[in-house]
Amino acid sequence: MHEGHTLQQLLKKVFVGNDIHATRREDRIFGLLGLAVDAERLGIRPDYTTTEVAPLLYRVALSIINDSKNLDIWSYARPGTDIPNLPSWVPDWRPSLESRFSHLDQDQPIACRAFSASRRSLMDTGMPPGPDGILRLRGVVVDVVEDIGGTLSLRDPRVIPCLLHEIRHLTLLSKAKGRSIYTSRQRIEEACWRIRIGDLENSGLEIQRRATSSTARSYWELLQHWEGCERWDGPPASVKCYVESMNKMQGMRPYLTREGYVGMGPARLSPGDVIVVLIGASVPFVIRPLERSARVGQFALLGEVYCDGIMDGELMAGDRPFETIDIA
Repeated sequence: MHEGHTLQQLLKKVFVGNDIHATRREDRIFGLLGLAVDAERLGIRPDYTTTEVAPLLYRVALSIINDSKNLDIWSYARPGTDIPNLPSWVPDWRPSLESRFSHLDQDQPIACRAFSASRRSLMDTGMPPGPDGILRLRGVVVDVVEDIGGTLSLRDPRVIPCLLHEIRHLTLLSKAKGRSIYTSRQRIEEACWRIRIGDLENSGLEIQRRATSSTARSYWELLQHWEGCERWDGPPASVKCYVESMNKMQGMRPYLTREGYVGMGPARLSPGDVIVVLIGASVPFVIRPLERSARVGQFALLGEVYCDGIMDGELMAGDRPFETIDIA
């Protein structure tokens, strides 16, 4: 086992939450190669003979995926890049990159991670690059998004009760569909407190774990305080545990799928987007069909999601067929 950090770990440490700039865009990568223990294995070397950055970022992302046999790097891909022709699944490692709810968990060994949506499956190695940056993957289609809620923001703590009520409303809509997802009041109550925090809590030293009974108690105390006060000005200090757990879901919004799955997804989420679990992924992702005539049957990556009821590989062990999915 090599001591030190991989290139992906270094990129995360430097750019996630840090306003660090490079004079040349390619130095976002080249400036870290000398510190990365896996640089030689990835086959990435400084090359300033071209001014195109997209091919470099594409090559780095593909090399990391092939080396790690997982899709962890997808957690850092963001929309709105200013780099032309960059595939949706390739991170641009921009300054002040926002973290996502599962990124801390990625520092843990696969077997110790909080989630295993694909049952800790690993991808085949040697994935060939596709045309136009297309990545062809295998996985299970979960469902299509039917309804969405508002984007989570805790800048005004007075909105917290509304945010919690929104989740309850979606779970009740799900139950009304008559599916087997929320079959009891107890299951609905559990989903209400787990979904809004992505079912994660901090266990110290920036390590995340699945939410426990202490977080559940914090949630119920929060509700009781809200229902018992004449004027809501914000949560009491005693429910800090739950409110802090909500923080990592900032910028995400709740959703309901056609079959009744409820979860949290990226702000860009819209009805018609598709939730999938892909081989090599710890968490589900949401993708959007590309409707342009030349790209029918292809999808753009929107981001990772929390989807209540499938985070432990339940669908991968079921009778859902595996499909080939092209991500452009």
